Amino acid sequence: MRCGGFSYTERGQGNIILWADLVKGELGGLGEGEVELVFLVFDGEGNIVKMGRWAGALARLPEAAIYFSSPLSVPAGDYRCRVVLRSLETGRGAVGSVEMKIGEVKEGGISLGQPFLLMRSEGQRYENFPSFLFPLDLGGFVPLTEVKRGERELYALVMCSYSGVKEPELRLYGELLFLEDEKRRSLPLRFSLLQKARTEAREIYLVKVETEPLEPGLYSLYFQGEEVKSGSRSLSQAVFRVIN
Repeated sequence: MRCGGFSYTERGQGNIILWADLVKGELGGLGEGEVELVFLVFDGEGNIVKMGRWAGALARLPEAAIYFSSPLSVPAGDYRCRVVLRSLETGRGAVGSVEMKIGEVKEGGISLGQPFLLMRSEGQRYENFPSFLFPLDLGGFVPLTEVKRGERELYALVMCSYSGVKEPELRLYGELLFLEDEKRRSLPLRFSLLQKARTEAREIYLVKVETEPLEPGLYSLYFQGEEVKSGSRSLSQAVFRVIN
């Protein structure tokens, strides 16, 4: 099952939001009857540190929907997350997983959340969308996990939280690495800022990323934020795969 996640920090606490791509025609009969969707967050030792759950009938959702978890609050650290869709009638299920990293926010500093990678597409709807986080228009975008060969552009929603910084002035940089080479080859990259919004605790950016035609393999998109006045910096990344 396709799934993913992104993160942000609020009041010194990390928050993970997971999502599941629910396409009824691809669920092998799981779209019939009552189901539960469980969002699990595991620490480095394999312990469940946070869990979210939704139960209901997928028949109430559109044919293709992206369902989001509520924010799952965790301390700074590395986490492995799992999304489980299970039929409450037959017990059959589908599972997906994603790695997440939560950075710290020190007083007078900033922290970039793990980016939310997107691509242009129509015909899918968001369910339980965390609109309180995003005062931006994301119509026409869907979450990205895999990209087709030859693609040259993708999009990212990046959230930068700050603590003890008045009227922050943020600069955002990026780097795209091809991870299949031993030396992790860096690809040419061009950013275009499409939308920007500011709330009391964070700044949110919708960025268009353009590069050369992508070959099959694994890639990592890095973002670095720098607050001009304090000099505080933060680094985050998201990994995706290009397929034939």
